[in-house]
This record gives sequence, C-alpha cells and structure tokens, in this order.
Amino acid sequence: MKVSYNWLQDYFAEPLPSASELEQVFMLHALEVDGIEEVGGDTVIDLDVLPNRAHDCLGHRGVAKELSVLLDKKMKKDELGGRTSKLEALSGRSTKLSVEVQDKEWCPRYTGAFIKGVKVGESPKWLKERLETIGQKSINNVVDITNYVMFGIGQPTHIFDADKLTDNNGIRIGVRKAKSGEEITVLGGDKYELDDSVAVITDANSDAPVAIAGIKGGELAEVSEETVNIVVESAKFHPIKTRRASAKIKLRTDAVQRFENEIPIELPPYGAVEVAKLIQEVAGGEVEGFIDSWQGESQEHKVSITIEGLNSFLGSSVTMEQAVKIINRFGWEHEVNGETLTVIPSFERLDVRIAEDLYEEIGRVYGFENIKGEMLPSPAPEKFINKEWAYSELVRKIMLEEGVTETMTYTLTDFGDIKLASILSSDKDHIRSNLRSGVTDALERAVKNAPLLGEYNMIKIFEIGRVFPNRGEHTSVAIGVRALAKKKAEQKEQEALEAVCQALEQELGTKLAGVSTENGVLEFNLSETMASLPTPSEYPNLPLIGKGVRYTPSSAYPFIVRDIAIWVPEGAQETEIIDVIYKHGSELVQRVDKFDEFKKGGRVSLAYHIVFQSQDKTLTDDEVGEIMQKVEEELNNKKEFEVR
Repeated sequence: MKVSYNWLQDYFAEPLPSASELEQVFMLHALEVDGIEEVGGDTVIDLDVLPNRAHDCLGHRGVAKELSVLLDKKMKKDELGGRTSKLEALSGRSTKLSVEVQDKEWCPRYTGAFIKGVKVGESPKWLKERLETIGQKSINNVVDITNYVMFGIGQPTHIFDADKLTDNNGIRIGVRKAKSGEEITVLGGDKYELDDSVAVITDANSDAPVAIAGIKGGELAEVSEETVNIVVESAKFHPIKTRRASAKIKLRTDAVQRFENEIPIELPPYGAVEVAKLIQEVAGGEVEGFIDSWQGESQEHKVSITIEGLNSFLGSSVTMEQAVKIINRFGWEHEVNGETLTVIPSFERLDVRIAEDLYEEIGRVYGFENIKGEMLPSPAPEKFINKEWAYSELVRKIMLEEGVTETMTYTLTDFGDIKLASILSSDKDHIRSNLRSGVTDALERAVKNAPLLGEYNMIKIFEIGRVFPNRGEHTSVAIGVRALAKKKAEQKEQEALEAVCQALEQELGTKLAGVSTENGVLEFNLSETMASLPTPSEYPNLPLIGKGVRYTPSSAYPFIVRDIAIWVPEGAQETEIIDVIYKHGSELVQRVDKFDEFKKGGRVSLAYHIVFQSQDKTLTDDEVGEIMQKVEEELNNKKEFEVR
C-alpha cells in the first residue's frame, strides 16, 4: 500500500522522523517497505501489508497507529478512537432510506446514510493532492471522499445517486445473491454476467442490480454533476465469498483487497459517518439520517498471558512493568492479576486472539534485536521415511534395472473426470484421471524417434505420478511397451509386461493392485498396493548419472538413419570406425549403434546404424550422402578394411 508521509503527519502534533528513519522502524518492527519516492512536495512509502495485518493497515489511520505505538508518540486524532460504537454519534434514524439483507452471511452488516442537497463538482486542492500522491485519479468531490475514507480508515464505501433509484414511499436498498444470467454494467462501461456465487446490491423497489457487492458499483445509479441527493453505502461483506466472486468474474478492485482480508464488523458505521461528515464539508448537503442492518453487539476478546509464558516463548527477560507499558502504548484495556496479564485488544485488531498473538505484539515493540540470541541444543535427528515416496523410489529402481525408461507427462490434460474451474489453456482444462493416456502418447512419440533413442527392438517406458479420478486421488504406475518389429508384436509386448510385473511383485513381496491393461500399457494403483506393506527403514539407492553427463536439448528437425557394414581384420578396434564416422559427420551425428557382428574367413563383419540430425535445419539426402561417401572412402583406404 502506498502511504503519504504528509497524510501520516496529520495524525501527530509532533514532527515525525524522516521517511528513511520511518523505513527502519517499519522494517524492524512492523511492515516491509518496498520503496520510497518523492511525489510533488510529499514522500510516498510503499508498504507490503501482509494478510494478517490487512484488516487494519490498509489505511493511513492503521499505519499511523503503528507509528504511535512504535515511536511512543500520542496521536492528536483517531477516527477509530475509543470503544464506543460510532452509531451512538449518528444524527438519527433515516425515514427516507431502508435496507433489506436477504443473505446475512454474505453481508453481515450494511450501514447507510441519506444525504440531500449535495453539489457535485471538482474536489478541493487538498483532497486532490492526497489522492493523486498515492496514485489515485480524482473524479469528483463526492467520489473522491469515498476513496479518501477507504485509504484513510480502510473501510470501502460507495455512493448512489438517490434520484436514480425507485422511490416507493421511500428508497429501499437490497442485498441478495445474483440470479443466474443476470447482467450488470459497472462504472467504466464493462458488462458482467453473474450467477448465484456473486452478490449484488439492488434498488429493492425495482429489484434492479446497482452494484456488485464488495467489488464495484454499477452505472444505473452512478453519481454525476447533476446528482443532488445521495445514498451512502458502508458495509461488511464475507471475505471468502467476496474473494471467490472477484476471481469468478475476473474483476479486482481496492475494495476487494480489503473485504477479502476481512474488515471488523464494527467498522462500517465509522466509514458512513466519516463519508457523511466530509461530504458536508466539501459538497454541502444535509444528512437526513442513517440506517444499520446489524442487530448484534461488539464482542470483547480477552487474551491472557503470563510473564513466564511470554519470556519462555520469546527467549526474553521482559518484566510485567515493561509489558504493561507496551500495552499502554496500544491504548488497550488490560488487567494485571499477579503474574497474569489480561488484555482486551481494540476492535480493529482481528489478529490478536490468542496468547501467541500477544507475545508477538509485545516482542516486536520491545524489539527482537534486544533479545539475546542463544544456540538451541542440537537434538538427535529423527529419521522419517515417507512411505509412499520410498515405495515410489523402489519401483523406480526396479524399472531402471529392468531396462525401462522413465517418462513424465502432464498432469493437466484435455479430458478427465475433473474439469478445472479456471483453465490455463483449452487443451489443459482437466486434471488427469489416469497415467495410461499420457504414457500411450509418449509411446507413440518414442516409436517415431526410436533410432534417436538407440532402440530398434522394443520401446519400454514407465511413469509414476498422482492421478485424480472422481473419488479421491492416489499414486499410480503405468508401464508401456511397443515392439518395433510387427512379427508377433502383441505376444512380445505381453511377455515384456509380464516380465516387468513379475519383477515388481517379487521385489515388493505382494500382488499389484488395481491392474488394468490396454493397448500395450499396464497401469496399477501403487497407493493401494503398498497399503498393507510395512514402511521401509530407508530409501533405496538409485543408480546415479555418471560425472560429465550433460543435458542436450532435442532438435525440432527430422533425423535421417543410414546403415553401414564393414569387413575388418580380426583384432581391429571399433573406435577406428566410430572415429571416422564422427570425423566426417561432426555434430550432425547424433548416435552410432552396432546392430550386427559375425566372423568369417578370418575377418569380422561389423554393421552400424548412424543417426544424423541437425539442430539448425532439415537435412537432405544429398548432404547425408556426401558424408557417407567420405566415410566409406576413408574406411576402404584402411588396410584390410572393406565397406560391404
């Protein structure tokens, strides 16, 4: 949140330390500072307000209160001062305005005011400067006041043009869930289609939506220069429902940021009174009256700690006297009973509810830098084995020993039992319900690239991963095989799968659970398989990749395979042939695989597959032919070498 230094200074009679000094105070005791910059004649401090303090520090008053405590300076004004309900200060119940909240969970409190005779126009200089300094565009005096109050005390408010609402023996404001397919055009002209996961504010006399609750106002009751009578809204909306509604319609606002982090139930009346007071100052008008839908009472939350518990938690030596002085800085009611300190935090501090919360508050004001550091004893490390991870590693080890290569496929796919509410792309709108589909696709790609993989007889791959069928989720293992020769292909694939399964069952000591086979891909439920097995005492040792092995990216261009067979004298080294191939093929040679060898008449016949591929272009037959011609010529020139 961007905070104006001059705005903060308004809360204090004494001069504040410089912005750079305040940065150190914030960083050591309260909030992280993302940056400081000069704007006009002011300094803007950019604070990173985390969710645990968003209910009170997303406003200048809350930040000023922090400084009051940390600097031990009294505030000369405080809009939220005291525990007395702000409604007691309201000028009376409105006879012109009423509210009907259909969903109390969505909107636990709705406070409003009816103001007549306002004059909408340009904002005064001080108001413009305050908002523009923190990056807010001035609109008009009435709307600017709502932003000023939101960035002041953290309460979002909204203004409706009362004369654009239906007056049927009075104006009625409604709060209800949106109807499926209901549309609203918001301020700025964007149109949104809603459903019952979103709440709307309505002109209850006509049931027309005039705002998306907690998110943004609509055009129907927009304030303009012709506006004379207005309705002020200051409410509390459910934090989780507001966040989900905002995400659903993909619309975020400053109001959403505050509501989704929860504002205190006591805050809306303060917002209504502040807006009404400031509007009268800058736009004139007369407050006809206020309304409030909440019938509850503010609850005091008592938090008790002992000094022994405090010092044990912090590792400090804080005395009761020091703790009480710190609590006095906050202005919180408290009581000391022996070694027990009981505190009633102010209503806006929703984060102080248990002893540990109070420990933190006292500790950060006392100063963590004042707590002497001590080394903790080194306990003997407790050996913990993750059972599912251990068996996954064991399966992986068995597979690799059986010559099966591991693959990894996408968890998000274009089909499955569970569809995503928010998708990344059209072909990844489901979460996978099995591994079989991904492994099948990987097999097809592997078959096409078999020469690049050095496979000429059979492709064998496996994957271990989480799957998400309709009910629950579990770890699954899929094994896929493809015979590259068509003769007895199905029989060979079945035999290969049986061999792998036999090895797995023998090593695991149990039958595989949930086995299903389809088109050369076998899948089983590892979570169910290992359920009755004991937790291993250690993780299995997997084979390590050798030193010097480097990853090289695969080429996007097609490969070409050429075969060569050579007669060589007995005792000849194969490296003599390989070196010649790489000498002329250079970086275009991706691999050389021997596929045949036999002896006859004192000579040896060696045959090789040579795979050519470029990282930069598609190779032609002529280019590869020239390389093969040079290879053959050099090999034929070697003594007793003959290319067949």
